[in-house]
Amino acid sequence: MWRLLKPLSWFAGIAGLAVIISYFGVESIAAALRGVGLTVIALWMALTLVARIALAETTVAPLRVLGFHMRRSDAFWVGWLRTFANQVFPAAGLVAYVHAIRRKVGISWSELAALASPQFVLAAAALGVIGLVAALLNPQVLGERLWLFLSVYGAVLVGALFIARGAHGLTVLLPQALGERVGATSRSLQDFAQRPSLLLLIVACHAAAILLRGLRLWLLFEAAGIDLAWNEALLVVVVAESSMLIQLTPGGMGIREGAVLAGALLVGIPAEVAAGVAIVDRMLVIAITAVLTPPALLVLRSETSAD
Repeated sequence: MWRLLKPLSWFAGIAGLAVIISYFGVESIAAALRGVGLTVIALWMALTLVARIALAETTVAPLRVLGFHMRRSDAFWVGWLRTFANQVFPAAGLVAYVHAIRRKVGISWSELAALASPQFVLAAAALGVIGLVAALLNPQVLGERLWLFLSVYGAVLVGALFIARGAHGLTVLLPQALGERVGATSRSLQDFAQRPSLLLLIVACHAAAILLRGLRLWLLFEAAGIDLAWNEALLVVVVAESSMLIQLTPGGMGIREGAVLAGALLVGIPAEVAAGVAIVDRMLVIAITAVLTPPALLVLRSETSAD
């Protein structure tokens, strides 16, 4: 069964992209590309790098609390290794992440689990907060869907907080394997909860990364001739970033593009423009990952780990 998951995830991702491209045509991608000059690419890359610097702190800060020291530059490169692995298989990114950190600082597996387990939950909490803000800032755009958005992102935030505070009742109801995983994440978060400033820092870093990735999309929409109000742009970003909650295909291939398209349609952006922007964003992600993964591998071979 597990042998089938990798080809199935690739098939699903490629099929999703193929459906979008075939439905809207290559012309939509070409139109989006025409507005992307060197300045736009440079700004897109700068936003990406700043977002990755923010995410590096979500590794460095917990390690420091656990008594380990890792250079922020090393954590930055670990992030690119994780991104590359995620492009191969959805679960491969986490495996690459934990192995790279273990090799770099010599952390035990139990301590490593305490570091890695809470990250997804805290990222979801950040998304929940931003989603609630985006919904409240767009009542006219959402109309009757406002309550749906408030319910969905409120549930994401409450669920994350529930796990953080101890999901004992939930683990009993879940299948054993999933229950054990949720329980382990909950225990790790409770350890971090003794340091509220650390939790707030990690959530803030994830929120900053989400908003910076959102700025990348806004930049591409502007390049395509779409003038988005900041509150509408935030709504598009939230829907697009919600794809991170569904990690079924390599790098969210097909899923993120569909989410970008859905968010854009909410605020009245033409579907063909949104599809073109989503595909261009994917192409830029693949390009920067291909460029930065080799130096990441070279840097992480170094045995130096002092901050």
